[in-house]
Amino acid sequence: MITFIRGVLVQVNTGAAVIEVGGIGYRIGIPVSLAPLLPQPGQECRLHTHFMVRDDRAELFGFKSEKERDLFVLLLGVTGIGPKAALALLTCLSPGEIEQAVFEENAVVLQMVPGIGKKTAQRLLLELKDKLEHRQPRDRGPLSDAVEALVGLGYRRDEALEAVRRVAADKDAGDLEAILRSALGMLLKREDRKK
Repeated sequence: MITFIRGVLVQVNTGAAVIEVGGIGYRIGIPVSLAPLLPQPGQECRLHTHFMVRDDRAELFGFKSEKERDLFVLLLGVTGIGPKAALALLTCLSPGEIEQAVFEENAVVLQMVPGIGKKTAQRLLLELKDKLEHRQPRDRGPLSDAVEALVGLGYRRDEALEAVRRVAADKDAGDLEAILRSALGMLLKREDRKK
């Protein structure tokens, strides 16, 4: 596998860059958002890469960081997501925004990306959740801890997140106990109304 490539940037087109290494020009697919961050043609450039071989061709994709490259590889593992859709996701959203959307089960954020519809966004949430779980920051703060506590009590993540967001506006964001108590009260009242 080609982990990175360093050479002289020859040109940048929409969604691609050409880097010369040892007299060979490598065409590398890149997220459109990366183009303005690259140096001027003629200067040295280094990209973290993923080499992909398919039935009809071999392609090289480049990214500014290892995290971005690793997320691209994870996206390719999702059913129905090819290089074009994965690059579109990384063009419109940062790796952090994609991870946050997955952790919060927020399909609407993913649907803002051209070519990602409702079904594809739901599939991304479902298939990426386990793969990204180990990347979730452990020190998440009181709001995330409150959501996790409610999920542990058997509430769905989306309803726990909604309840915590609603009560957090009126409470001290650092007071986990008050936030949890109010959110739980809100969820219990909602259950009583359904009965």
